[in-house]
Amino acid sequence: METVIIVSLITTAGTVIVALIALLPRWIDARQKRQTSTPDTLSPSPGDRAREATPIPEELPDGHIRLFGTSASDARAPREMDLSREGEEIRIDIHNPGSSQWVFWVRREDFEMSLRGWDWHRAAEVRIAARKASSSLEVVLKLYTSGDAELELQAGKWWMWLKAEEFAQGLLALGVRLDRE
Repeated sequence: METVIIVSLITTAGTVIVALIALLPRWIDARQKRQTSTPDTLSPSPGDRAREATPIPEELPDGHIRLFGTSASDARAPREMDLSREGEEIRIDIHNPGSSQWVFWVRREDFEMSLRGWDWHRAAEVRIAARKASSSLEVVLKLYTSGDAELELQAGKWWMWLKAEEFAQGLLALGVRLDRE
């Protein structure tokens, strides 16, 4: 009788272990989705998309300023933005780290006019005319103010989240005048 009970316990334990092993990938997948998911609706604060550890902006030897952020997708892939002044235009290059992909230009004066009176402490949106090579483009800046103020920059197919203060400091370093409260 003791042998039957021991065999029964071993069989039951084996069944439980097999069931747990079968469910383990689902639990891991569900946990990863919870850790990386963001709400489907646009909230007043994209803090979930913000970088936890933000590299500081870099001034590159050639006079470019490099800002760091993330893609606006759920993947939150790292993005870099290089800003430089070319005459009366600000050259903006949004790219994956280590590459150059999406370059466009905004006239310095257009930045100044569009951002004049912009309240950097309240959620807001502004649209600025830009150009890419020989075609025109519209750049959309959306500011979210909960916690660290985050800026969503949309330019064509590239969308990027970055700290609003870092973006403003980059523009100021290139001679763009901003009325800031």
